[in-house]
Amino acid sequence: MLGNVPDSFKPLDLSILRQQIRSILFKTDYAEGAVLGMPDGAIAENLLVYNAIRSYVSKHARSWYPFLHEVQEELEVSELWVVCGVDKVTA
Repeated sequence: MLGNVPDSFKPLDLSILRQQIRSILFKTDYAEGAVLGMPDGAIAENLLVYNAIRSYVSKHARSWYPFLHEVQEELEVSELWVVCGVDKVTA
């Protein structure tokens, strides 16, 4: 077992899904707004190729449910969430 995942878990190859963003645009329709700048910067990783993610989940989701039921007995189909992004900063 790789960490806390089922033995049959096959990770999605992320190398084809990563995109680097080197700038940011802040736009609002309100009179006021705010931007939080991190002193050491931040890294945002977002999977933007949704068709690849959808295909991956469709192919593998059924095999995840037995494992998920070990963690939480009463799990509904709608309770499976796929996280497609993360923002990382230094502490």
